[in-house]
Amino acid sequence: MEAKQQEYGMISAKMTVEFDGKSLTMQQASLILKDTDREKRKTIYNLIQKRRLEDEEKLDNLYDELIILRQKIAKNAGYDNYRDYMFSAMGRFDYKPEDCFDFHNAISKKIVPIITSFEEKRKKRAKLY
Repeated sequence: MEAKQQEYGMISAKMTVEFDGKSLTMQQASLILKDTDREKRKTIYNLIQKRRLEDEEKLDNLYDELIILRQKIAKNAGYDNYRDYMFSAMGRFDYKPEDCFDFHNAISKKIVPIITSFEEKRKKRAKLY
């Protein structure tokens, strides 16, 4: 499994895009998505998406293989799924997966509407409507 994870990471880490005469890593390119120039943001977004699509099939296949391997590991260790296995492996004793679901739902109900409101105001100020 480790080899597959490393392969996935290596493919992702090697991704670059050419922008303004420079070769940028995906992390560097993602910073341009915060630029105030809308055309720059649009250009870099399209470059990032195009680059990701080049390795999409390879990454999708690796991801599928990792899911299968993780499920086997969990089953062999006596767990129903990899999530439950990892909770145990990481020594999680102070909260359970259900607590995480409850927390996630609380964020969805309370925080997401606030963030959405901020985003709507930002879009109006930027005249993106």
